[in-house]
Parts: sequence; structure tokens; C-alpha cells
Amino acid sequence: MSEHLFERENIDTKKRELDLIYNIINNYDLELNCYVEVLFTSGLEKRDINPLEKILQYLMDLEFYLKQEILSDIQKRYGYRERYVGYPYYQVKWPEEKQQCFYEWNDIISYEKQLLKALGSVEIEFYKILSSLRKQYTKTSFTSFIKGEASLLHLVSTNNHKFANIPKVSDDAFLFCCQFHNEGTPSMRVNSHNNTLKCYGCGIEYNVLSYIMAIEGLDYYHALALLAAIYKIEFRNNPYDEESELVKKYTNAYVLSKYKKRLETGYKRSQYKNKNLNNYLALKNYEREFALLERIKKGEYIKHDSKHKNKRLVYEMPEFNEQ
Repeated sequence: MSEHLFERENIDTKKRELDLIYNIINNYDLELNCYVEVLFTSGLEKRDINPLEKILQYLMDLEFYLKQEILSDIQKRYGYRERYVGYPYYQVKWPEEKQQCFYEWNDIISYEKQLLKALGSVEIEFYKILSSLRKQYTKTSFTSFIKGEASLLHLVSTNNHKFANIPKVSDDAFLFCCQFHNEGTPSMRVNSHNNTLKCYGCGIEYNVLSYIMAIEGLDYYHALALLAAIYKIEFRNNPYDEESELVKKYTNAYVLSKYKKRLETGYKRSQYKNKNLNNYLALKNYEREFALLERIKKGEYIKHDSKHKNKRLVYEMPEFNEQ
């Protein structure tokens, strides 16, 4: 009986913690509405970036904490499941108190997942405001612009000559066999959302520019020019054009169609994931990649502009799903 009393107290404590998390999310939801109201009346300024960054970081930490709690509570629930060898689960007879605890843990886990979805919605809307602010007030160099437009996943996929089935390890991260040392098991992780890779076998780390320098043996200037030619970015006196062998290597129809199929597979999987910031960023990145492929196929060139054209911050009114 004392064991059940202890568990009863444990459950009550958990419910109080969840009420606290609900209040935190609700308060940030209200604060988000205040930001949106200010945005549409007087606009936001550069000084608003720092508090928004702190808010977003806090919400991401809260999301991580909530996920850890869900995993912990699932383990507690399974600790209350009787295991009789040879008997189906539904035939097991539990003490009434223990059965009640098991189903209360079920309710707690369900409620935690609802809070996680609500938290994800608030995170996404704060991120939209923050990214719009950064775009308005941050000047981008030509190098940064090319790094943002290029796709490391596309470049690595083109040079992949081992294991056609590339494991997907997160919403938009994939594992390849390292292209800089011999290995039989894929250990080179490519993160598509921030255009970086790391090999856990040999330890190399590259961004999109340093990768093309290493894989093609180019200096900084020629690597920059090659990326500009591949991704149709205006580059004065570019030594590479559409007929260059290196450009054709990355832009021929077969390579692009094969890469598009990989993107479509990853996109469909990500669509069914829980709504959170990482999933939102992954889906947006896939959409960016699809648009990039279409632009390459059509041969449409774009021009770098260091300043944002719109002086006023443009933002869409957020839509929240009722939980």
C-alpha cells in the first residue's frame, strides 16, 4: 500500500509541474500576440532581436526538457505494466490501485504531448518574427549569400558513389560514406538546414564552400565562382559557365532528378512528424531545395543584394490550432 501512496504523490507532483508548464506556454502565447500587435502598428526595431533570441532559446530549452520528461514518464508507465510469461496483456489482472496509476500515467503522457505541440506552435511564430527581423537588419556579404543559396546535400549526393540507400538520421540530416577516407559504414553526417557536414570516422568538418574546395581541389576564388555558376548566381567575370565540365557534373538532368527523388522521400517523412521548430525548419528547407532545383533547371539567375529592399517588416499573422 505504501508503494501506491508514493506513486500517488508522484503523479500529483507531475500534474502540478504540467500546470506550471501550461502557464508558461500560455504566457508566451500572450506575449507573442503583443509582439504581433506591435509589429502591425509601429513595427519592430533592431533592438528587438536580442530579447526575441532569448525567448526562442528558452522555449527550445523547455521543449527539450518536456521531451525528456515524456521519455521518463513512458518508462514509469511501463514499470506499472505486469509481465506474465505466456499470458496476453489484456488477460492480466491488476490490483485496482496499480491499474489506476497505469492509466493516470497514460493521461499525463497524452497531456505532455499536447503541451509539446502547443509549445511548437509558439516557437515557430517567434522564429518567423526573429528571422524577418534578421533579414531586414542584417547585411549579407557575397560569400554569405552564396553559402545560403548553395546546397551541401546536393553537392555531396552528386559525389556519392557508395551505398545508394542513404540513411536519414533526422528531419533533414543524412549519413553518407565519407568521401575523404575509405570506410565501409556511413559515418559522414550532412545537415541540410545549415549546410554543414561532419565525419565521425576521420573527424573532418566542412561547410558548403570548404567542401567544394576540398573535393574539387580549388582555391577560395574558384570555389566561390563554381558555386555561383552551379546555383545560377550572377558573378562578374566568372571563369565557369554552363558548358564547363565541373558545372555540368552538378547540374545534368540525371543528377538533379535523382537528387529530387531523395528530397521527396525526406519531405514526405517529415510531413508526418510532430509540429515543432526543427520540423518546421526542415520542411522549409525542403521547399527551398525544390525551388532551387526548379531555378537551376530553368536557368534563372539571381543577383546578390546586401540590403533588404523592404524597409518595413513584413510578417504573416500566425494561426494557432486549438489543442
